[in-house]
Amino acid sequence: GINLRGNIVVIDEAHNLLDTISNIHSVCITGAQVQTAHSQLTKYLDKYKMRLKAKNVMYTKQLLFILTCFVKCMTIEQRTSSDNAEDVTKLMKLNDFLFESRTDNVNFFKLLQYCQRSEISRKLNGFVDRYQSEVSVSHASSDITSGHQMLDGSHAITSCPLMMIESFLAALTNADQDGRIVVTKKKSQLGRSFIKYLLLNPGIQFADIVHESRAVVMVGGTMQPVSEFRDQLLSTAGVAAERVLEFSCGWLLPLL
Repeated sequence: GINLRGNIVVIDEAHNLLDTISNIHSVCITGAQVQTAHSQLTKYLDKYKMRLKAKNVMYTKQLLFILTCFVKCMTIEQRTSSDNAEDVTKLMKLNDFLFESRTDNVNFFKLLQYCQRSEISRKLNGFVDRYQSEVSVSHASSDITSGHQMLDGSHAITSCPLMMIESFLAALTNADQDGRIVVTKKKSQLGRSFIKYLLLNPGIQFADIVHESRAVVMVGGTMQPVSEFRDQLLSTAGVAAERVLEFSCGWLLPLL
């Protein structure tokens, strides 16, 4: 990445900064992605289980457990999955989602360290490219849905979606008050169901830039109201009010 230490960071068109940070760090995973990742990871483990270290097998099985929990969380229960059943959308706090999905006992920090150290996403992507014909989503789908909605062919994914799922797991390590989880369950269409993490506090993602750089200059033609940047971005990033300097002027027009 870029070394910001001691440098001056200039952000143009900064009036979009709050929305941009929130959109970048809000992550959405679909049922199709989760099922595909489960199928690919299962095939990967079956093929290389005897070659992997015990710790790698443990973390891989932990990933499979999490993917299974996410699928169940996106699945409409059988007793409500009739033709008259409607789509279900639920907004919840981060901790409530972890309890409801039964992943509250997972150490996501250690799991993400394993994913980064082992580069499991890159290896799985290479495995899929090499053994594409052997990686079938349908077999894994029947295992993890336990008779619920299956992944239909129109939502099948051939690429490796594990990297997106890793981003979602990283979002789950944020503080409970910094985000919300939206779970949408589509009737009879698990592939279109999704879980989305919404970042509510962009300041936590901006803090490293503020603390490492010498200064941050935010420039824009429509920066008002400035109080939004002070309260939602700079204050939550740990910037003292006396360190914030504001400068504004009228439009600069060339002389004719």
